[in-house]
Amino acid sequence: MSPFNLQRFLEAQQLTPATLASSLRVSEDYIRAVLAGTMALTPRDEAGCLALASRLNRERHTQRAHQEALPFAEPPETFTREYARVQARKRGATR
Repeated sequence: MSPFNLQRFLEAQQLTPATLASSLRVSEDYIRAVLAGTMALTPRDEAGCLALASRLNRERHTQRAHQEALPFAEPPETFTREYARVQARKRGATR
């Protein structure tokens, strides 16, 4: 298995050192030191990078849900919160 390359990881995931530091909950100076080669990335942080990459890839490939037009007899406005509030006020006023 090849060693983990943080610079390549940042480029592949389109992240900045500040964003990665925030995601890993480490200091940005630490990330910059790892990029400069003066410090080594800890195994915990490397595992965090791999988990972050997995989550980002999953989000990128997941299709977003879309609202399907359903054949209900009621108009679409009846399925809104505002409509429910109005109906609740009407029920409250009649009591």
